[in-house]
Amino acid sequence: MCYEILDSDFNSLLGEFMETRIPVIEALEKIGCARNTLYKLMNLHGIESTREGNQRFLKKEDYEKLSELYQTTIKKRKKQEKSRISKLPKEADARLEQLIEVAWTERQLNARLTEEIKELKEQIKNLLELNAELVKSNLHLIGSVRHSLDAQTRRQQAESSAEDI
Repeated sequence: MCYEILDSDFNSLLGEFMETRIPVIEALEKIGCARNTLYKLMNLHGIESTREGNQRFLKKEDYEKLSELYQTTIKKRKKQEKSRISKLPKEADARLEQLIEVAWTERQLNARLTEEIKELKEQIKNLLELNAELVKSNLHLIGSVRHSLDAQTRRQQAESSAEDI
């Protein structure tokens, strides 16, 4: 009897847990996009999947966000492409859609990477300037120490000369 209660509680918790996530394979089928497009969208928007065994899962809210992003992208692209693309065979049209998805996603990633590179270049520039200031300060410090040592050496020589006389 106690085992049944625990088992039912476990099944209830498992059901609630499974309702909060969705397998990536199922998300691909429901969204209707290529796998690399989904992963690029996830990367672009900082969405991560979890792995259990050989299967990856998305949080339900992440799936909904990805689905919305993908649909928005498709709608925009279809409006643009309807005016440019003549009627192609269905297979070629589907492949072209996939290639357009990949190209669009790659452009988004490239834009983000370009911004990150600009920021890193600025940080490097600032670090080089700081390093130059530190080198200048160290050289000044070395000069001061050298001057002090020379003065100390002259004093010691003067004292030893005075003792000799």
